[in-house]
Amino acid sequence: MRVRLLDMQREFYLSALREADASPVRGYLFSAGTDRGACARFIENLLRHRIEVYRCGRQITKSGVTYTPGDSYFVPSRQKEYRFVRALFETVKTFSDTVFYDISTWVMPMAFNLNYTPLGSADITGITGEQVTSPPFPDGTVNGTEKDYAWLFEWSDTYAPKALYMLQSAGLTARVANTPFTAVMSDGSKKLFGYGTIMVQQDEKPVPGSDIIETLRLVAEECGITMSGVSSGLTPAGIDLGSSGFTVLSRPSVLLVIDEGTPSDDAGEIWHLLDTRYGMPVTLVSPSRMGSASLGKYNVIIIAGNPSISQASVDRIRDWNRSGGTLVGYRGGNRWLASNGFAQITYTESPAMPSNSSMRYADRGMERTINTVPGTIFNAVIDTSHPLCYGYTRPYLPVFKTDASAVKITGNNWDTPVKYAADPLLSGYCSKENLQRIAGSAVVSVHQGPGRVISIYDDTNFRAIWYGTSKLFVNAVFFGQTLR
Repeated sequence: MRVRLLDMQREFYLSALREADASPVRGYLFSAGTDRGACARFIENLLRHRIEVYRCGRQITKSGVTYTPGDSYFVPSRQKEYRFVRALFETVKTFSDTVFYDISTWVMPMAFNLNYTPLGSADITGITGEQVTSPPFPDGTVNGTEKDYAWLFEWSDTYAPKALYMLQSAGLTARVANTPFTAVMSDGSKKLFGYGTIMVQQDEKPVPGSDIIETLRLVAEECGITMSGVSSGLTPAGIDLGSSGFTVLSRPSVLLVIDEGTPSDDAGEIWHLLDTRYGMPVTLVSPSRMGSASLGKYNVIIIAGNPSISQASVDRIRDWNRSGGTLVGYRGGNRWLASNGFAQITYTESPAMPSNSSMRYADRGMERTINTVPGTIFNAVIDTSHPLCYGYTRPYLPVFKTDASAVKITGNNWDTPVKYAADPLLSGYCSKENLQRIAGSAVVSVHQGPGRVISIYDDTNFRAIWYGTSKLFVNAVFFGQTLR
């Protein structure tokens, strides 16, 4: 029996190699870009499933993206897990069967918002460098000295929010840059910083005489980010470091409404993102307890479903929102926002079934096919200058969608910083009826309500694996307070 099992395993392995040899794709190249933390998590998942990963052996440019040995990696097709590799990297838009057990596509580089490209035979010469045997989590560092004017770190890395929360919890005052600028570093060099850059200044220590540089080092090492010291508050280009172009940030204190109308998966994903990934405590309150909850202790309230909240509690939330609190509607929570007058949201109706008197009982599954989006990846256009999009460096973003809802864009263009492209399908199944509805619809909106009200319509935190869009949610928590 054991010999037979080994023979079967060997034949499975050989058949996978034969399929790989017959494919024009010889492997996949991807780059960490500006998010080394997310890239390390992606590689961690590949290695966990025994997929071979190598460092990029030479520089190559594909589709306008340059992949360099310093931050790029190669996954060859010809390996034992060829079929799994193909499932993780290959996009698919055509299906012989449109009934799905779970979701219709897995394209993991898109989940982590990484640049990636397939490579053919003409591209792979010299591309395979040293094999990666452990996730390349970045070493956190502080470049500079305790005498620097201020320290800066960029918001593009996945673990920047954890760093910011740790600094705020240590009593340091943090500011966010609302526009790009160029700063003079401690060593005299110049560096360009983008939207969402976080600044901690020398003269704002939590305790007079405290060792601020040691706090920065501990946070940088814990989060794997780089903090850069600057020698002066004057900049050669863009806003000066002491200008109103930086906004002081309050530490988020989050309340999440759970149970009694809130889907457990949405609540669990939000809790995991904030508590487990970023070390941020989240207070969980049921709708029936909202009447007695001390809302003044919180500056962010998240509604992730359509809970049944008493009118008296709704009025309390409205007063809290008017007083400066940030109210975030997540997925189904936006129907609650609309029905209680916090936002004007118009959903596009689901497509109607074709009027056909010849349809049979056996054809009843067609309605589900037309009205379902079974886990599909769409391309969204984003405004990288908007606070809810800080940290993104490309004007597009793969978004995972698990339902067929579609929200019309209303108001000013800048009130919808994330919307689906005109031709949005990247990978997975979507009926032509739903594709027409989703194209150009909203992903994230800001409303002119009684206070700061933000809507996130899709599952940005899907199963704690969709790192690429979780930043949208975190930005609402950290930067919603900066919206006017």
